[in-house]
Amino acid sequence: MKVTVTRDMFLEEIKKIRPENFSHRGLGALFDYLENLEPETDFDPVAICCEFSEVKGVDDVGEYIDDCEDEGEVRAALEERTEVILWEPGCIVFREF
Repeated sequence: MKVTVTRDMFLEEIKKIRPENFSHRGLGALFDYLENLEPETDFDPVAICCEFSEVKGVDDVGEYIDDCEDEGEVRAALEERTEVILWEPGCIVFREF
């Protein structure tokens, strides 16, 4: 039996199990990314929460990237290492590495 997961279902299920992992905006971008990447995939909210992260800003990316002096360098360094799903003020979503 298959169930098509809608955007609202996706947001609700992730928020239910990991309410602090992603903002509403970040989850929406992640849903769009996953839907375009592989629309016929199994929905595993725990795996998604382990595979992707959201940080609030460039300073928070410092946990993952060292020795960068400005936002452009941080973004370039992050994009070299992984997929960046969303890069907006207050919301950076990327695949863990």
